[in-house]
Amino acid sequence: MFKNLKLDWAGKLLLGGFAASVAKNMVDQNQMRKDLAQPGAVDILAEALEASPVWQREMSRPGADAASVVKKLGLLNTTRKGFEKITGVAWPF
Repeated sequence: MFKNLKLDWAGKLLLGGFAASVAKNMVDQNQMRKDLAQPGAVDILAEALEASPVWQREMSRPGADAASVVKKLGLLNTTRKGFEKITGVAWPF
């Protein structure tokens, strides 16, 4: 695919950095899935979310339920740092 692509050193560096970033995010999300597969993980995650002011604010809105808030906040496809940035609470594992 990239065989005929002629890049200078800066282009190669940019492409390599992008690929490394994507790979790091994939590894991070895979680790989060492993963390959530542990026994008792749902309770630990629920406690962390309940401590989040963002979570509490969204849950207090009329008609809000856990699934809609998770979807709205984008917590399904995030990384550990993204979780902390969105909720204000560190990843609990």
